[in-house]
Amino acid sequence: MIMIDLENNKIAVTDNGIGFEEQQYIKFLAPNFSFKNGNTRGHKGVGSTYLAYGFNYIQISTKSPEFSARGKMLNAKKWLSDDNPASNPLVIPDSENTIDPFFDEIDRGVSICIKYDETTAPKDLSWMKISTAENWLKVLRVKTGLGAVNSNPNILIKVRVCAKDGKVSIAEHKGIEYLWINEILDKTQTYTAIKLKEDELYKKKGSDYKLSSKFLNLNAIYDKWTYERLAAEISLDSEEKEIIRRCRPEIYTYMADEK
Repeated sequence: MIMIDLENNKIAVTDNGIGFEEQQYIKFLAPNFSFKNGNTRGHKGVGSTYLAYGFNYIQISTKSPEFSARGKMLNAKKWLSDDNPASNPLVIPDSENTIDPFFDEIDRGVSICIKYDETTAPKDLSWMKISTAENWLKVLRVKTGLGAVNSNPNILIKVRVCAKDGKVSIAEHKGIEYLWINEILDKTQTYTAIKLKEDELYKKKGSDYKLSSKFLNLNAIYDKWTYERLAAEISLDSEEKEIIRRCRPEIYTYMADEK
């Protein structure tokens, strides 16, 4: 669940994963500490350090059958820019409820909330003039890991947006995957489909053929090639074929009307 509160200028992200172990929770926002092993991506790294010291308010809640905690860190960004800082800001126990109410509905997981203010970038979450969950979901699928090129169909994304006027909207999407141009625009076709139809009509009518309306006046033409198709349709030497087989690249390309 991603909660975007434009009225109060804050974002909360909640998942129903395994949650933190106690030592992980204690060290989560500590600089120069990582949960990573070897080539593993994700877990603790630069991102959590930015969360800790890029904002003046962060709340971290976690729960599992073995451990649960709720804490907050205040004024860390101000501390970072202070020429004569006091001791490092600390995560302190938070007696208030977890900001994202969805956290109360799950048995285990983590919820992290940050607030924006005059010292953060951006200062105001409403600067993009986006006030609905549907449009925020599109932005997140382009700009964040929710739009991973390597898709994962097993994750359900929920976005809840509270606009400045108090109006609430909710959007859902099954799966982690990039927001492709054919999902944004109507009247699109793949280059492959167009080419196959042209070849079919040419065999029947020769050069005096006309494409049907579904292939005309398109807002975008796109195509996606798998590694199998790349290997089959492109002239490659044995070394290049081995690279294709091992790395399994995919190509997505499109041409869209500027209007």
